[in-house]
Amino acid sequence: MQKILIRADGNSSLGMGHVMRCLRLGRALKARLKAEVAFIYRANEAVKDAVAREGFASVALKAQASLEEEIKILEKCGSRHAVLVTDLWETTDAYLSRLDAVSGCLVVLDDRGGHNYPADLVVGQYFASIRDRYGSFRSETRFLMGPAYVILDSALREWHQKEKYIARDPKKILISFGGSDPRNLTLQALQALAAFEPHLEIRVALGVSNTHEKPIQEQAARMHHEIRIQKDVKRMTEAMHEADIAFANVGNTAYELACLGTPALLMTARPDQEENAKAFQDAGIHRFVGAGSALAVSDIVSAFSGLYENQSLRSALSENGKRLVDGEGLSRITEAVSACVKEGSMA
Repeated sequence: MQKILIRADGNSSLGMGHVMRCLRLGRALKARLKAEVAFIYRANEAVKDAVAREGFASVALKAQASLEEEIKILEKCGSRHAVLVTDLWETTDAYLSRLDAVSGCLVVLDDRGGHNYPADLVVGQYFASIRDRYGSFRSETRFLMGPAYVILDSALREWHQKEKYIARDPKKILISFGGSDPRNLTLQALQALAAFEPHLEIRVALGVSNTHEKPIQEQAARMHHEIRIQKDVKRMTEAMHEADIAFANVGNTAYELACLGTPALLMTARPDQEENAKAFQDAGIHRFVGAGSALAVSDIVSAFSGLYENQSLRSALSENGKRLVDGEGLSRITEAVSACVKEGSMA
C-alpha cells in the first residue's frame, strides 16, 4: 500500500492553519492513492486531537527533538518508500536536503519561498507566493504557484457555484480568525463593531484552540448588536456563504471567503502576514485593515463603514474572489502527487 507521511506543526502561536490544510491534503491523497497516511508533528494536544479526529496514524516528536532524532523517526515510519509532505513555518535548505535524502517523493508546501528546494513538488499557494523566490537544485522540480493551488475543503466547490447575494443593507457579519487567534483579533473586531450604530447580526466563530472565550463573551454582553458566539463551528462553509461581510486573518479562511464571494476585512497578527494581506487587496478581493497590534478602534470602524456603505464595491470584491479562487486547488495538487508517484519517483 502507498504510504503518505505528513510533517507539519501547529500551536498557540503559529495557529492551526498548516495542520488543517495538511489534514485536507492527507484525506484527498488517501482517497486518490488508496494510501496509508501518518502525521508527524511536534507534541501539541490540539494537533494530536485534530489528527485523531481524522483517523490518521500519528507520531509526536519531542518539543526539542533534534534533526537527527526526527530523521530516525521518519525512516522508522517508512519515509524512503513514501510520499513525504512537509508544511513548516520555518525551514532551511539543509533541512530540506535531509528530508529529500530519506523520502521517496518530497512535496514541500511553502508560501513564502526563499530556498533552493530539492523536491519533486513545491507548492506556493498564496497570492504573494512569487515564483522568482523559489529555486531548486533539481531541474525536474515542479512548481505549483498561486491561488489555483490553495488547499480548501472540497465542500467549497459546490458552494462556489451558488449565487452570492450582495445585500444593499448588510446585516450578517462573520468574525473568524482561525483555530487559535493568538493575538485575539476577534476581540478587537468586536470592540470596533460596538461603536457601529446600525443593528447587526454578528456571528463569532472561535476555533478549537481559542483561549480567549471569556473576554470575548464579556465584550459581547456589553454590545447592542445581536451576537452569537460558537466554538468549533461544524457548518462553517454555510456560515461564510451567508455572511454579508467578514473579518478574518490572511490564512485559509480568507481564501475560503474569496471562493464563496464573501468580501472581508483582513487584520493580521504578525508583520510577515502583511504582504499576503496586501496581495488580496491588490487583487481586488478583500480589504486590508492593518496589523492588529497597531490598529485603533477608529481604524477598524472606518474600514468597516466604508465597506458597509458601498454595495457596488462589495459586489466587485465578491465577483473577483469567485473568479480568482475556484476551490479546485486540492484536486490539482492531488493530481500532481499522483503523477509523481506514477512517474517512478518512489523508486
